Amino acid sequence: MLVAHSPVAEFSDMRILVVCAGNICRSPLAEALLRRALGARGVEAEVTSAGLSAEPGLPASDGLGPAARSRGVDLSRHRSRRLQASDLREADIVLVMTAAQQAAGARLEPGDSSKVWLLGEADIADPYMGDVPTYEVCAAEIEAGVEVIADRVASGSF
Repeated sequence: MLVAHSPVAEFSDMRILVVCAGNICRSPLAEALLRRALGARGVEAEVTSAGLSAEPGLPASDGLGPAARSRGVDLSRHRSRRLQASDLREADIVLVMTAAQQAAGARLEPGDSSKVWLLGEADIADPYMGDVPTYEVCAAEIEAGVEVIADRVASGSF
């Protein structure tokens, strides 16, 4: 029996790590949205998040709540965690919010920098302590980046 090659099946054991500064705004939202987007495309992947300078155990930012809820995402169970070098080693794809975070990740765990990608087309600014419109702009940028990444992963072009 001939079995057709499926790019989705190839990525069933994929590990994707989403990184931002504090792991209370951008990366938790991106993690949840990416997990949902991949699932909608039939891709099974482990999606986690961490922060370069996160204080472990903090909930998602209150300011993020309305933007997350308007996208059908509940972050009430999220707790922040600090990025470890082992997280970078174990991930197949690392998504960061800024070019500076991309460089910081490379310093933390030198090696294969080809698996570290910006989530958006440009830096996604940290909305922490911003107003509702600031969080909405950030969430829209994250959502757009997630859709592009999910399409690339599902098509096997990562």
